[in-house]
Amino acid sequence: MVNRLILLLLILLSACSQEGLQDRRTEIIKIGVLPDQNKEVLVKKYNPLINYLAERTGQRVELIIPDSYADLLEKFIQNDIDLANFGAYTYLRAWMKVNAQPLVSRDIDSHFTSIIIVPADSPADNLQDLKDMRFAFGSRLSTSGHLMPRYYFEKQNIDVEKYFSEVIYSDNHDETISLVRDKKIGAGVINAAIFKQLLGSGRIAKDQVKIIWESPGYQNYVWATQDTLSQDIKRSLRNAFMGLTQIDHQHQDILNRLDAAYFTPVSQKDFTKLKSIIDKMNIQEQ
Repeated sequence: MVNRLILLLLILLSACSQEGLQDRRTEIIKIGVLPDQNKEVLVKKYNPLINYLAERTGQRVELIIPDSYADLLEKFIQNDIDLANFGAYTYLRAWMKVNAQPLVSRDIDSHFTSIIIVPADSPADNLQDLKDMRFAFGSRLSTSGHLMPRYYFEKQNIDVEKYFSEVIYSDNHDETISLVRDKKIGAGVINAAIFKQLLGSGRIAKDQVKIIWESPGYQNYVWATQDTLSQDIKRSLRNAFMGLTQIDHQHQDILNRLDAAYFTPVSQKDFTKLKSIIDKMNIQEQ
């Protein structure tokens, strides 16, 4: 009788285990991305990657485009997003809040830059020419559109709030470019890679704006996961990203949309310098 009970218990445990595995296979991986461009642009940009990740991991994958940088961060903190494409600043905020884990970055993200643009016919040719102009940053949480440009301004003893006649903050890089192109502001700072994409797609013309300054390089975008996400899924996602190659035509399309040649693993130590900059500037909770 005892042996029969033990056998029945083992059968039940096995059934529960199999049911758990089935649930795991139908689990949805929710992926959030920075709303640094218009929503329709982001959907077109990321959908091929989403389909690829679903195929490679065997999981259902959902793309989430938050309303703002702060919304992406809050959704991640509330565990409503499993994998996020953060800028370095938002990543570090997520790391400090809920121990977000860096997974991979693009090849270009280890030496990222910001640029300042002005209307093509502007007389401004350098930072000194911008004094008393209206100036636009991107989101306050943007690494390339706010944090690092402000840091480099400070290094040149430029007090932003006093140097410009007015400082405004746009919702994303596309909006900043439009403000400059339409001459609603004198100058704005944007993500260099996105500007390159817009030029390549013809959405902005070379005769509409000009670059007058480019920052030194810094560590930026990173794909980061929840600390609580299973190691198997983390490994599967990392392998999928690193499996993307320019040799494969389908992969090439995905990489080109993301402005990447390949993906590489990253760790918290890659963001040590940026973390020290944030601490020195004392803007953790802005």
